[in-house]
Amino acid sequence: MSLNAQCGISPQSTDKTREVPQAELKETSFVWLEPVSDALVVGIADDVKVKPIRIPGYVWPKNTALETDGLVGLFIHGGGDMMGNGSESFDETTLDYRLSAEACHPAHLLDALTAYSHLVNTLRIQPSKIVVFGACAGGHLVLLLLRYLYEEKVLPMPAAVMLFSPWVDMVIDQEIEAGKTEERPNTSIDLLATSLAANL
Repeated sequence: MSLNAQCGISPQSTDKTREVPQAELKETSFVWLEPVSDALVVGIADDVKVKPIRIPGYVWPKNTALETDGLVGLFIHGGGDMMGNGSESFDETTLDYRLSAEACHPAHLLDALTAYSHLVNTLRIQPSKIVVFGACAGGHLVLLLLRYLYEEKVLPMPAAVMLFSPWVDMVIDQEIEAGKTEERPNTSIDLLATSLAANL
């Protein structure tokens, strides 16, 4: 039995080869994000098997062009790299990156790079006007993208980032597997009780 079936988790991914008709979208407009050029794919992003592809993107609000005078947001959704999509997210531009069941590393990094490159190279938005947002696993992907941009210098860094519960410390998993289960100082505040979730 698959993990998804055991846990009751639905992958909730979208068909990344299908253009979503505008009539199906409530608040966003669909846009194809063309793959990044080979010149931007170096270091950890350069893989023999995993290549940049055209991915779906979404612009909010619906039927508007991105303004280049103010700040422009790029939102990367969460979902543990296993579920979720960017089709109706809450920021200006989102991407529907490949999930771990759809492709292995560095696919999600290449997809984030594709979206960022679309803003900088295709739409000619100055990086000093771009804010990159990420939630949970999307926060991890934002940090991965930032580190890649910083180390490889293929594109300028964005103006700012905003992370919501970023997925950044995997050490706890290793500690649990090793039998080190002592209480951590912030254990009592790290988790929101399910009964409180409805109040968000």
